[in-house]
Amino acid sequence: MKVLEITVLKPRGGLQAFADTWRQSEGGGATASRLAFGSLRELFSAITEKRLELLRFVAGHDGLNV
Repeated sequence: MKVLEITVLKPRGGLQAFADTWRQSEGGGATASRLAFGSLRELFSAITEKRLELLRFVAGHDGLNV
């Protein structure tokens, strides 16, 4: 099963995470799948129970992706 990291980051933290991931991928390193939101309100409005159910289904079945 692959891992999708879901986080809430302030703008500065989001930019830092982006820069870190960019440098890591340029160096040939593996990068984590990450989904970041600016607030809990944004997170809970985007990740509904049905969408979370879909993510769990896809994660549990090899060969599927979003």
